[in-house]
Amino acid sequence: SNIQLTLPMTEVNPCNTYLTSSIFYPEMEERGVTLRKYLWDIPLTVYELWGAPQDILSAAEELGMFAHPEVEVLTSRNMARQEAQEKLREIGEDELPTVPPYFRFGLSMHDDAPESRRQ
Repeated sequence: SNIQLTLPMTEVNPCNTYLTSSIFYPEMEERGVTLRKYLWDIPLTVYELWGAPQDILSAAEELGMFAHPEVEVLTSRNMARQEAQEKLREIGEDELPTVPPYFRFGLSMHDDAPESRRQ
């Protein structure tokens, strides 16, 4: 999609010795989540959101992730076993070579009913 994510302006790498391939957005910590963007040389752009489930959903909505039908949650098949199978796709090593095969499953975040994400 051509819509841009609404990312915070400040990007930092607080530990460039050990986390050389990612940047953080400290402003998101004020919202109860950690947002990390990986700088891997791969076809996909990978973001990581950590926090309480409701805070993650709020942050994802604020960032504009739900406006992108192609956005997926990277997960294991086991973690997504109760999700509708048509929302789950196996991601090839060519797209995510740095991620172990067990966790190369994309779960679609796109849903036509926004209120269902809040449950």
